[in-house]
Amino acid sequence: MREFIAAMRKKGFVTEVKKACSTEMEAARMAAATDRILFFHNLGGKRAVMNLTATRQSLAHALGTGEQEMVRTLSRTT
Repeated sequence: MREFIAAMRKKGFVTEVKKACSTEMEAARMAAATDRILFFHNLGGKRAVMNLTATRQSLAHALGTGEQEMVRTLSRTT
């Protein structure tokens, strides 16, 4: 997970949320309003990540495939 987040940071897909946020819908509202990965430094006193696969690009990277091959990758049965 750390490697994935670091790679997404390098690509500029992560928004760092450094202000303290409530777990009572505040973080969920923020996540619903964006397609960026949100890295919370203080979400109810803990670190947390939301929207990991909010875009085709981040989902493809998480799957270790390109966007063009993603549907085939997801539909494969093993």
